[in-house]
Amino acid sequence: MTINGTGVDIVGGVMYNSIEKFWQNCEDAASANEFIRRFIEDKTKEGFELTEYQETLENNLEVYDKAKWHFGGNFPPELDNYQAYIHTGMFLGWVAETDLLSAEFIEDFTNEVQAFKRRELTGAQIFEQCCDGVLLVNDLSEIGNRFALKYFEFGNGQYLADYEMTLANGLPSTYHVADTWDNYDKLKPVLEKRFEEWNQNKTPEEK
Repeated sequence: MTINGTGVDIVGGVMYNSIEKFWQNCEDAASANEFIRRFIEDKTKEGFELTEYQETLENNLEVYDKAKWHFGGNFPPELDNYQAYIHTGMFLGWVAETDLLSAEFIEDFTNEVQAFKRRELTGAQIFEQCCDGVLLVNDLSEIGNRFALKYFEFGNGQYLADYEMTLANGLPSTYHVADTWDNYDKLKPVLEKRFEEWNQNKTPEEK
């Protein structure tokens, strides 16, 4: 919890499972401090321990990607906006096939996940229709998030470089990759290899 003006910014959740951010409005800075004091007091009574907050991807990242982030900037104006769903959709599809989705996601979208496995829906279509173009930490399982934070997270991982090398080589841009099963089948072994490498090189904290 961090005081922000007359309110409190709160990051809550369970690392590698769910992260949520919200703002608690207070009358003034003194009220914000009192809110934090009471919150800590109540949580301490419940058995929680107070520790210093150090921001990391694990305890702060809520959203991996939003399709709308890509609509402006370098997005080619001649392309349909759907093309902004494909790079993350390919990863989401592989996550579904590898059973790295969260239990909540599978419960909410069982039919769509099964349709992907039958190759009736692509990962990009699931990303658009089920996620509204937003991939959250909450959408992946604990193992899925541990891997994604190291490999898929755009500022930290290698996914986009692998995606571009495998599928966008020779194309005008990354966004020109077609949403086809042939392209997914080219990318799939790359993701499998990266996942296996990650499994073999886990830190003690990740095991």
